[in-house]
Amino acid sequence: MAESPIEYYLKKLEEYRTEDLDLSKPDMANELGIPFETHRNWYRRTKKRSNLSVKYARWIKAFIESRKIISANIWIEEDGPRFLNRIGVKKGQTVMDFGSGNGDYTLILAQAVGE
Repeated sequence: MAESPIEYYLKKLEEYRTEDLDLSKPDMANELGIPFETHRNWYRRTKKRSNLSVKYARWIKAFIESRKIISANIWIEEDGPRFLNRIGVKKGQTVMDFGSGNGDYTLILAQAVGE
């Protein structure tokens, strides 16, 4: 099963917490400015976790981008294409970025499939 964007952002957030800062989970929640229960629910493998993660996905992304954990360039040049490759996007395919928001996937989809 391919990694979802939400799982990708949560993984990057956890890498930031453990590798770069060595923060406890409650300290990370404090840095994020959220209740610890909310932070803990993001990592649960339950329906509740998914709903909370969807609700906060863009906010988590903005947080980790602001901390330069991921950047738009890294996403477009490295992580995004790798993610699309893992879920089976290939050259020559026809794809659609439905509900594209700010277009995070549009640019890398265009690169991945070509003209």
